[in-house]
Amino acid sequence: MILSEAGHNEKIALQLGCKKKIPVCMVQHSIHYDTKESYDMMIAKGSLPINSDHYLCWGRMSEEYSQNMGVEAERVHAIGSPVYDDIIFDEEHYSKKEHVLLATGSPTKEHAADLTVKIIEKNMDAVKKICQLVTKYNKKLIIKTHPSPDELDPSFIAKQVSPDIKVIKEGNISPLIQSCEILIINDLTSPLMEAWLMKKPVMSLRVTENGWGIAKAFKNNSCLVTDLEKLDDDLKSVLNNERVRNQLIIDGTKSAKEYLSYQNNGSKELIKFLEKLVS
Repeated sequence: MILSEAGHNEKIALQLGCKKKIPVCMVQHSIHYDTKESYDMMIAKGSLPINSDHYLCWGRMSEEYSQNMGVEAERVHAIGSPVYDDIIFDEEHYSKKEHVLLATGSPTKEHAADLTVKIIEKNMDAVKKICQLVTKYNKKLIIKTHPSPDELDPSFIAKQVSPDIKVIKEGNISPLIQSCEILIINDLTSPLMEAWLMKKPVMSLRVTENGWGIAKAFKNNSCLVTDLEKLDDDLKSVLNNERVRNQLIIDGTKSAKEYLSYQNNGSKELIKFLEKLVS
């Protein structure tokens, strides 16, 4: 099993598997763009199964997308994800509202579109605006950066606004989502799935211009898509309007079912598939 077809070790595994006639299964490890425009990027990142014998994806959305991009149906298997098996919603467990959480996913050095001065400045402006607004509404803000060491470090921006804003660069984001009031994301990122499963409202402040189109997750009302001009009003609405917040949670739960099959049973489905494969 491999997580992509782009890494050095993964390429070696693919070659050895082909040479020794050992089936290679690529396992989906993150939420993906599901647009025609993102095809070249997905191939470059090794996130579509070109040479793998099987693609073990999360759910119907990834299954349909990969088939629409030319992957044979018999190679694609929606088995859920063992990563999320432990997230079993419990009102008492996930009802905490201790902070607003900003999970950043860009800009990074991996994507050329993120390296322009314009986009870097837009990302910095977005972080600054979020810091200012959350502070204005007397809410605690935590910024969790992507694990990639190449990502923009927003610490210096946060400190300019308030010394109380915490920036966390390492560790598991799940406990932070579990105790947050709202999750804000600045690009398509896997914490979105955790927020859906934990029934947390999500806002998406997109400032990238990567040419990858608009993922279905940003078009199905599962998160409130906003921009710098509307951010103040939209944040106020989610914080203060229970109806808006509850509708986001309802739509997020629906989206989670489309993106993730066999919720809480991904491990069993994976083992079942592998046992069938080797027998």
